[in-house]
Amino acid sequence: MTHWVLPKFPLKETVMAEFIRRSCLVVSPLDQPAVEEAWAHNPDAIALDLHLLPTEQKSQARARIRDQLAGLGRGGAEAFVSISQAQLYADAEAAVWPGLDGLLISHLDSAEQVREADEVVGEMEKRHGAITGSVEIVVLLGTARAVLNVREIITASPRVTTVGLDESHLLMDLGLLPSPDEDPLEYYARGRIVMEAAGIPAELHGHHGVYRLGLGYPLSSCPNLNATADEVRKAAKDGKELGFNGALCWAPGWVEPCNLGFTPTDEEVAYHQSVRDAYKAAVAMGRGAMAFEGGKFVERPVDELAKKILALRQQCDQRDAEKAAARAAAGADRRPL
Repeated sequence: MTHWVLPKFPLKETVMAEFIRRSCLVVSPLDQPAVEEAWAHNPDAIALDLHLLPTEQKSQARARIRDQLAGLGRGGAEAFVSISQAQLYADAEAAVWPGLDGLLISHLDSAEQVREADEVVGEMEKRHGAITGSVEIVVLLGTARAVLNVREIITASPRVTTVGLDESHLLMDLGLLPSPDEDPLEYYARGRIVMEAAGIPAELHGHHGVYRLGLGYPLSSCPNLNATADEVRKAAKDGKELGFNGALCWAPGWVEPCNLGFTPTDEEVAYHQSVRDAYKAAVAMGRGAMAFEGGKFVERPVDELAKKILALRQQCDQRDAEKAAARAAAGADRRPL
């Protein structure tokens, strides 16, 4: 039986509303044209990537972050900065300013490191005039220890809203080589993260649990910047079926396939609406189940799943409308480049 330990600190007065982040486009702050055009690819979020930069380029990149944050939301995208746990203070000092929605932090592998990050972010919010408690933490797990400690990590701070798995780094930590032909992780690490993140009780993060970033194999372990739209969409759909909600996009061409892959299709909506109609009819007749197409039966758990799928599609449509309105307001409603 699973036992949850609630954190010994005050939670936010209001539980954070559910959000839709199917695509988070990662761009280098040193590539100014890419930063300026990132919004045009229609991502739900954009992350300026300090984490992967060579050490000798970090100072130059940090100096740009504050000014670059202001333009990331032009098309309705949320603004994130990807930083390293090893350089937590310096990266957070450069990144935490008004306009930042959250930090992606690699590679946290303990609750103590999360609490340290919480304290540093809180300090920077005060120093730089950001709203207290406004900056989220996205934890990217990249070691076997982190996967083992995932429950403690995602419950260590109310700032932690999202968890992702850096499979390439995890494979390196395990001494394994990524291969597009064979999945060395199979489904254990992904399944554990989804199970733990989705199972968090409402007292911690509301009924939606912690958001999950991940794709299906092989793009999850072997990111291919030249992957076709069909390949990315399939990886996104596979990720959605595993229980993930969105993904980091390492190339602009990944954005729209991820938006589509993590959004319930019209066919799925029609099917789940028919499920709901069948269950309502069963309840009206005083029955707990109803025969359905293909020899299936519709009962309450199936109806609850249908509710979630229909609600997700509604949220995705609303998010797309918000972004379209933002582009129109900016006077630049145009196709992704």
